[in-house]
Amino acid sequence: MYRFYKQSSAGKDVVYLLVLADLSPDEVINHEDVTLLYNDKKFIGANFFGKETSLLSSYGMHPLISENALASFNAVLEKHSVAPLPILKDSGFVVGEIIGEEEHPLDDKKSLLKISIKDGVYETIASNSRKKGEKVVVAKDQTYLSDGTLFVSHIDHNLKVDVLIVDEQFLGLDKKGYEVLLSEKQIGEDLFA
Repeated sequence: MYRFYKQSSAGKDVVYLLVLADLSPDEVINHEDVTLLYNDKKFIGANFFGKETSLLSSYGMHPLISENALASFNAVLEKHSVAPLPILKDSGFVVGEIIGEEEHPLDDKKSLLKISIKDGVYETIASNSRKKGEKVVVAKDQTYLSDGTLFVSHIDHNLKVDVLIVDEQFLGLDKKGYEVLLSEKQIGEDLFA
């Protein structure tokens, strides 16, 4: 999986591409239109400065981009001998339903939740404001988040955290748009596909 992010830096738009967010670059190759980042000769990301930045209309995270936009970014990568990125069919952000709720044994402000998604039932920890029957959006294992970090399923104080519940603010969406998007999706569907 990879993820595109658009930001403004020093008055110019920049599109950041994360391919392997858990690695830091040990080699940086600057070109006029792109900076390529490598770790131990492995391509881990890029910063685009050319006309391609206009292909992403809004700032922030872009979980999925159009095939045309990807083709333009790939053209820049291939021009500099980097293999093209495949088209992504899912973002890792999936609609689920809370089907179980228990008290957190160590924190009275949190609950242990069971969340049903098409491919199974997942466990996580969340605030007490979440209730059984609620539709939620979760980041699945190995999903790049809005801050550029990679969510990895883990154990927290002997409690499973298979998925991470995310809200509209976390995803960079307005509340109304998020609610409409969520209402149109079925359990198990990718929020952005």
